[in-house]
Amino acid sequence: WLKSKQQLDGGFDGKTATTAQVIVALSSQGVDAADFTKEGGASLLDHLLARKLPGGGFAQTAGGGNDSPATVQAYLALTSYKLLSKQAGMLYSGLHHAGLDRATIQVEGPGGTVAGGHIVGGDAVKAAAAFLQAKGLAYKLNADAAKPAFTAIEGIQNGRYNGRGEWKIAVFSGGSAWMYPENSPYRLTIGNGDQLLVYYADDTELLDRMEVKWKDKNGQEMGGYASANMPFSLHITKSNGQLGGLPAFGATVTLQGKSVVADSTGKVSFAGMKPGVYPVQVTKYRKDAAPALSKRTFALHVSSPELASFTDADKVAAWARLDIATALSSGYIQGVSASGNVLAPKQKLTRAEFLTLLLRLLHEFPDAKATSSFKDVPADKWYSRTIAKAEELGIISSPTGKFEPDRGITREEAAVMVTKAARLSTYGSPDRVKFADTSSLSEASRQAIQAVNEHEVMTGSGGRFDPKQILVREQAAAILVRLQKLIPEAFY
Repeated sequence: WLKSKQQLDGGFDGKTATTAQVIVALSSQGVDAADFTKEGGASLLDHLLARKLPGGGFAQTAGGGNDSPATVQAYLALTSYKLLSKQAGMLYSGLHHAGLDRATIQVEGPGGTVAGGHIVGGDAVKAAAAFLQAKGLAYKLNADAAKPAFTAIEGIQNGRYNGRGEWKIAVFSGGSAWMYPENSPYRLTIGNGDQLLVYYADDTELLDRMEVKWKDKNGQEMGGYASANMPFSLHITKSNGQLGGLPAFGATVTLQGKSVVADSTGKVSFAGMKPGVYPVQVTKYRKDAAPALSKRTFALHVSSPELASFTDADKVAAWARLDIATALSSGYIQGVSASGNVLAPKQKLTRAEFLTLLLRLLHEFPDAKATSSFKDVPADKWYSRTIAKAEELGIISSPTGKFEPDRGITREEAAVMVTKAARLSTYGSPDRVKFADTSSLSEASRQAIQAVNEHEVMTGSGGRFDPKQILVREQAAAILVRLQKLIPEAFY
């Protein structure tokens, strides 16, 4: 549609400001403005630069004089284009979004996962190459500058199986569908909330979605999050370059150590589970060949009982009732008693407990063999793998080599963890946020408190933040629910 409106001189409406705004928009989508041309015409970038005047300003129209609004818009456009060319992010990422790093990458080889993590948005191949380089993983690209593609990763070459098999990429965009290079006139790009998959393929299909279904006490089929201790089924779909939403029949679905093969409709069934958030791994490997399905891990939410069912529901503060009800429904928190009917909203949280809740929200599941480098985190403790995962993600660190997992977590420490976990941005100096009790804190803590306050995750009250106060369960529930609003929907 934009190209249909573009003039042969490369511009729009004959105005520099309009052309500049189009460049910003295209750069935010990863589209190179220098290549955006109407057939037989000039490019957007050429048109913009043609309006530049000797003094550094820009004219609004051809032959015009220096125009301040046009100059401002032109330099914003050039900044946006430079950010894209340097793979340094986007000009506008949204004032209430977690930031540029919420895109994820998964590298899947013929026999399992090679690597995974977070990446900055931009060109998909460049982002993947930067990620592999940062991880110290060897890779090779073809010589096609227009359509670069991986030919080897970690010694796994194209044509590994009797000349068959190759490395490919795809982007799960906006939580809706897979985008394939062969179906796009432009190179694939990564945006906020997208998932980049680099996978070894030979007629390999990709996993689309996991839908949860269960029946309530009246036998009525329900969808959405599974309910605690109620049997449920998972319906898995897949896609290829032509069709999506196909039943993932024959896929192996693994949940809590139990593996089930999906039937002809892509359905698997499981017994009821305790409340929580669990990883569901879906695979379909083939012997001496690329996978039939590229591995993907989904997050299964199992809801806790509703707030009114807890014996101490009346102890929840009025301001926290909606947040804690939402956290229960999402499976982030559950009861603390053996019977599960005691909520303990005023109970203090330890550092390990809060970290566990935070990773649960982010769908960051600990690795089975991960070990922590902290001297006071034994490998046999329930929280050891969670702490190791948080170390890997850069959420926690300690110059002393100790984590103190069983010590109560302060609001200051929670703010620092939340800011690192969600990569919250700040807008200016920490001095902009006026709390009466934070001036003596470290600059890192003050910046974190500024971030959680500006994003309305932790706001304090009465002009105080109470940084040394130990966090309690109802406060943690509110933090999780507020933080979820800042995370792209693709993660949920």
